[in-house]
Amino acid sequence: CLVVVAGRRRSERRPHLSRPSSPPKLAPSTTSPPAHWPPTVPYLTIPTPSRGLPRALINKYCSPSPAPSPPPRLRILPISTPSHPACGQSGLFNAFKFLPRGTWLRDYLGVVHTELEVDPESDYDLCLERTAEEVIGIDASERGNEARFVNDYRGVAERPNAVFELRRWGEGEGEGEGVRMALWAGPKGIEKGAEVLVNYGRGFWEGRKREEEVRNGTG
Repeated sequence: CLVVVAGRRRSERRPHLSRPSSPPKLAPSTTSPPAHWPPTVPYLTIPTPSRGLPRALINKYCSPSPAPSPPPRLRILPISTPSHPACGQSGLFNAFKFLPRGTWLRDYLGVVHTELEVDPESDYDLCLERTAEEVIGIDASERGNEARFVNDYRGVAERPNAVFELRRWGEGEGEGEGVRMALWAGPKGIEKGAEVLVNYGRGFWEGRKREEEVRNGTG
């Protein structure tokens, strides 16, 4: 499966079997992008299917979904703290009040694609679901929502305060079944004003180390 990486994100390296096809033309968004949204990145309210995604899976992964709760107020803010690993980039912050454990923050939106369409250069690709027939990923490098700005906790806090976990609805209902990768408040919740932080995982950092070694000629 793919490895989540944020702030800058990197998919786990694998043979590049094919470049991802251009996704279908986007319908106009029904929601305006939030403040500090990059003007060159389309803002999504539902995932976009890749051209290679089987039609049978489009309803499951890309249909409008019922929100589990009203979305909390989150802000995308530029990071200027020199010690922050993502200094000069942006992060996602809790703007309003303490968010208790298990609070749904946002779904992770992007282009839903098959394993054959993995872009090894993407910094925003993560595994959505592994089935018996297929590995499905979601890539927010070219389009997405607020969740694409979540950073890793290392160098910022002692521990992550949020997690990526699947959310499902309509299980066993055939065409009514849906799956999203979602961002949730972690076990200790998220304080007001805090940056939302996750754990990218060992695979991401090992891959980043190998890339640096190759660039430096030590790998």
